[in-house]
Amino acid sequence: MTSDKSTLATPLSAAFLALAVAGTMPLRGFGAAQAAGAQAAAKGSASQEVVVQNDSGSAVPPGTVVLSIDPSVPVGRVKPMDAVNNGPSFSLDPNRRREQRIGRFAHYRDMHAPMARIHDARDVASPHHHMCDIGCIFPNWDADENDPASYDFALTDWYFASIRAAGTDIMMRLGNSAVQGPRQYDFTSPPKDFAKWARIAEHIIRHYNEGWAWTTEEIPFTNQFNMTYWEIWNEADLGCPASYWTNPTEYWRNAPRFWNGSPEQFFEFYTVAAKHLKGRFPDLKIGGPSVAGNLLWVEHFLAHCRTNSVPIDFFSWHIYSDKVEPFEVKAARVKKLLGKYGYGAAESVLNEWNWNVGWYGEEFRASAQGRAAPNNYKMAAFYAGVMSAMQNSSVDLLMYYDARVTTHYNALFDLPLQRPTKGYYPFYAWTKLRDLGTQVELKTVGAKSGVRATAAKGADGSIAVFLSRYTADANVVKDAAVRIRVKGVSLAGARCHMTDDLYMHTEIPFDVLPDGSMELYMPPNAFAFVEIAERMKGQSLLIQ
Repeated sequence: MTSDKSTLATPLSAAFLALAVAGTMPLRGFGAAQAAGAQAAAKGSASQEVVVQNDSGSAVPPGTVVLSIDPSVPVGRVKPMDAVNNGPSFSLDPNRRREQRIGRFAHYRDMHAPMARIHDARDVASPHHHMCDIGCIFPNWDADENDPASYDFALTDWYFASIRAAGTDIMMRLGNSAVQGPRQYDFTSPPKDFAKWARIAEHIIRHYNEGWAWTTEEIPFTNQFNMTYWEIWNEADLGCPASYWTNPTEYWRNAPRFWNGSPEQFFEFYTVAAKHLKGRFPDLKIGGPSVAGNLLWVEHFLAHCRTNSVPIDFFSWHIYSDKVEPFEVKAARVKKLLGKYGYGAAESVLNEWNWNVGWYGEEFRASAQGRAAPNNYKMAAFYAGVMSAMQNSSVDLLMYYDARVTTHYNALFDLPLQRPTKGYYPFYAWTKLRDLGTQVELKTVGAKSGVRATAAKGADGSIAVFLSRYTADANVVKDAAVRIRVKGVSLAGARCHMTDDLYMHTEIPFDVLPDGSMELYMPPNAFAFVEIAERMKGQSLLIQ
């Protein structure tokens, strides 16, 4: 067993140390002994030598989390865990001088969201009641659904063009947004004619994928949308009590939600719509029903679909929590139910999720305040933790709710300037994992301390590690030592960006140990992204 001095990595080290000695920056990311030695040396004291045992066969200090990565062992593809609901600010023709002067288009584009689900698309254009929802695109139910003049696509065309200009694909929720207020406008009642509703949806699909009834001259149709995912309705299960299945009541009349009718009515509606659309567009992915979380309702829905041979290309569902574990539990339960009823091949699409303490009173207020906090580092840690957890689950597509800047569910952009917040950066970093393409083996040893991580490798040998440390417990205050080892690679030249209570995606220094591994000190609720360039591969693993 040998011992050598540890090495301080990254060219930023000297600058960070100078700031730390001056008392203007804490030494987060440094080992405690190393930081003390650096400060002592800078003050003219005798240099304090930092001795670290070579880790080959040696014991890891108690409490250290060790992430061991083997780039030679592929796990699968890096999945789109960074999709969102809704797109960038609505953009009008700049040649008409109507472009918004403040917007987030560039930041949204740079986030490279792989897909945006269109739901609750309010506050992105004026007047919003003329876009996206079926009741807005086809405003007169009694009109002829085969007549192009019956449709109003104009604002939706502009919105979708803005999303595609950002490089993001679109999933359209066919249905209507929530109707909130003292008056209900009949958008969420069961359609009068299920078959007609399906034909209206068919024409909307043909408009965006084939150019049917295209009249927006400022945006020439060039087959630029190519929308594959089409979702039928949203949260028809809301409000349905467990007692309904043994003692049916008209529960929806007391609290109107997204489907103001019986579950059986919805099952028949979905059957008609899904069969019609899949019959017309066999190569598209037709799915839904975007359940809020009532798994007993889901059992009855899936049983109906199996009995009636209803196609389901993807099954969409939602969850909100202030802990990561419920996401893992529910993802497994959804997948099990799909298999039980013969839909094991259907994609599991979690297309609404966020940090949430509760839905009523002070808990709901606290949820909104937590997401909208100016220093929302806790959201960054939570979002990164969920993304890693779902990457390692049966979920195929993860879509955050919501990227609309004016909603309190948005923790990606601030107001009024619409700049990225700390919550933005897990999404910004995950796209780099997707660009690498292949998830590789990562084993975690030691006290987890809320640490979750994902590692990926590119075709050129580049490697990245995406890790977070999240806790919902305000009593957890100590930093956690996290040691990262990559088989066959020294991390002396790696780069690490940290997001926590102090930093916002800021490059920080870190310890490099004699075996080439690195060590970070992560406070509670922190997110880090480590990048290892291809040129580093094959460097000596013993750093003297």
